[in-house]
Amino acid sequence: YTGGVGRFAAASRVVGTNRRFRRANSVVCQAVNRHTNIIGFSGAGLVCGPGSETYLREIAVICIAAPINGLNMTSSRHHRAMMNAGQTPFEAEWMAEVARATQRARLDRAQAGEVIQKFSETLNGKPAEPGQHINEVYDLVRGRIKPEWEEKYRRVKSDLAALGLRFD
Repeated sequence: YTGGVGRFAAASRVVGTNRRFRRANSVVCQAVNRHTNIIGFSGAGLVCGPGSETYLREIAVICIAAPINGLNMTSSRHHRAMMNAGQTPFEAEWMAEVARATQRARLDRAQAGEVIQKFSETLNGKPAEPGQHINEVYDLVRGRIKPEWEEKYRRVKSDLAALGLRFD
């Protein structure tokens, strides 16, 4: 069943800077997990697009909250349809990496909330960055992100590790 799940998971699709909204989403997810058999998914309909550092940060906020709130992961993509600039294969890898690092850190809900709050501050006031064409940011032949985007990825990953997430 995705109708209702999609509606409550939609709370995760707002850029992760609204603290009250994140808290309400957490409460709803916990109640659904505890009192129903509905399988919840946390997707990411994002404001920014592939190739931008802000896009990686938006994804990370959602993927820190998802395992803490008992949600499964689903695909992330730029929320506006754009020919060949909505997502790359890398986003799924990044989502899983952040969720695993969150679980390895053994954060409780309060600790995860603090990490999200501190990390979300890097998003506040940032203008939306449109996505780049997939060929500009992802090497489809070798199956990896291109060096320019990899620099941004490493910077975001380092910021998350400094806040306590435990990456491989």
